[in-house]
Amino acid sequence: MKSCIYCNKGILDEARKCRYCGKWQTQEDVTAIFNRIRSSSQIRLGGGFGKSMGIFMAANVGVMIILMIIVRIFDPHAGIGTAIFLLLIGSVVPFVMLFFSKSLLK
Repeated sequence: MKSCIYCNKGILDEARKCRYCGKWQTQEDVTAIFNRIRSSSQIRLGGGFGKSMGIFMAANVGVMIILMIIVRIFDPHAGIGTAIFLLLIGSVVPFVMLFFSKSLLK
């Protein structure tokens, strides 16, 4: 069994047309795709889970740094317990918000 070159779903080895997306599986299409990849000058990142989580984590780290600075300004003698508490709150709350965001949106 081989995969469709467009939708990546499993099709029969002798199939010339994908039954899922309806596109023809010709050698010219595969060659054109490889030529386009070879001629590409830069890699473009699309959207998706990895990019979203990267932006989310960067924002979370930024908020954590700001919280640490604010606590240090108001209480210069704050110890490691305060830092651990802020790290816990700053890490758990955004993930809980991310978890419930879809249901809150509806």
